[in-house]
Amino acid sequence: MFGLVRSNWFVLAAALLAATLLMLALGYTVLDYYLSHAEGLGGFDGPQDPAKLGTLGDFFGGLLNPVFGFLSVVGLLVAVVLQREQLQQVKREAQASARAAENQAFENTFFQLLRLHQEILNSVELSDHEGLFRGRAAIHRLYGESFSDYDLLERCQNWDEREEFLAWLNDYYEDNYIRFGHLVEHYYQSIENIASFVHRRAIRNKAFYARLLRGQFSQYELLMMFFHALRDEAFGLKESIEELSLFEGLRPQNLPDYSLLALYEVRAYGIGLVKWSALRSDAASLLSAANIQRALKAASEMMESCQERLLSVRARKFDLAGAGQDHENESDEIARLEVEVGRLSRLHKALSKRRAEPEV
Repeated sequence: MFGLVRSNWFVLAAALLAATLLMLALGYTVLDYYLSHAEGLGGFDGPQDPAKLGTLGDFFGGLLNPVFGFLSVVGLLVAVVLQREQLQQVKREAQASARAAENQAFENTFFQLLRLHQEILNSVELSDHEGLFRGRAAIHRLYGESFSDYDLLERCQNWDEREEFLAWLNDYYEDNYIRFGHLVEHYYQSIENIASFVHRRAIRNKAFYARLLRGQFSQYELLMMFFHALRDEAFGLKESIEELSLFEGLRPQNLPDYSLLALYEVRAYGIGLVKWSALRSDAASLLSAANIQRALKAASEMMESCQERLLSVRARKFDLAGAGQDHENESDEIARLEVEVGRLSRLHKALSKRRAEPEV
């Protein structure tokens, strides 16, 4: 009923007016006929019987009063519904204005944080026997000195139990962090603050701001962040990385081993996972049997994680749609995850085929 009134109120009002005029015309016609031909009245020109005229008035009063009463109630209902619609429209406009103001405040804070982060990055300095390094060059130098150790490479290529390896990796990183942590501690705190700020806010186009944040990091910054976020003291940075797909630009071939990719959920890599140049079907023949096995394990775990994530996002979209809320972000993520599942499936198939081939 309310939907009919809201969408066709002008037509309904015209119909009520036409019904009222029709009833008046019908009443006048009946009255004219009765007064002109009724027995004992002799028309308007004849003698009038007050008793019969009273009876006639009672008849028309009993007939028309309920009709006009009903029309009055319908008119009141129309007015109430239209007023309700106007109030809802005002409420929607107020909510839209509030969201616009909130988004504007978010953008201002976000870009201020990015500018501050660049200032912090430029202040990072590392001095060694080869000279003084600043900014990204210092990060590059730190990664080369900290993560090219033979023991690290061997452990990364031969780990099996996830929790045991993470504990070892955490200790390894902490030993290095004692040496260089004072140089980059404020840098990582800045990353954690920005990533958490974007991750925790319920905003439209979150993927857009995540891309802007990803664009702030060089390849060696991403590699350093890869190990840093696995620390026990990273304070949720790993969760933000996975939620925002901050490793989309990470080149897996720069890691000590492909199997390390399984330490993060697949969404951490976004659509960048298809850029595994060394794992594409046309390059699979370049991998040894051991590397194929580790890469296959990583691809299997990521495909399973991606499928679970897809089911979760689909369920969230269904709930939001049922509640009449915006689910644009969920629709975009579902489309991206569906593409990713397909690509991971093809990658897994290519690696499985390569593993089944006999060694030459």
